[in-house]
Amino acid sequence: MTLVIYSTLSLISESIVKDSIHSVSIAICTYYTVAALSCVLYFHRTAFNHWHTTLSQVILPAIAAVILIAVGILQVWNMMDPSYGSSGSIAGVGTVFLIGVVALFFGVPLMILWNIRDPRFFRGETLPLERAHMILDSPEDSTTRTPNIR
Repeated sequence: MTLVIYSTLSLISESIVKDSIHSVSIAICTYYTVAALSCVLYFHRTAFNHWHTTLSQVILPAIAAVILIAVGILQVWNMMDPSYGSSGSIAGVGTVFLIGVVALFFGVPLMILWNIRDPRFFRGETLPLERAHMILDSPEDSTTRTPNIR
């Protein structure tokens, strides 16, 4: 698939290939922001059992999300400038920004199609019923490893 995308973009223009590579940072920043916020939301109920889990499952991911949101906004602001990248602009907006946003919004119909194809995933039915972070080992029963669910 990468070869097809690269070949198609190369046939159009070499500068579009460069701008497409620059625009990937929008998707990467969005992905890691969503992942950090998901971690905070997923673990917030059980993370306060110990300071270490609080730090690693809530505080640090929340700080990362705030930093990534700030970096993402700054990067998007820079990409909107027509002088950023090598393809110029369309209607006064930088091509790098447009490529990044169009690629990101192209994922929405793909998610809708995937939801039609396999709705069980979006209802959470493909995930295990138990949460690994909620299973605590009992210290007095370390030989049998019987889970103690809270």
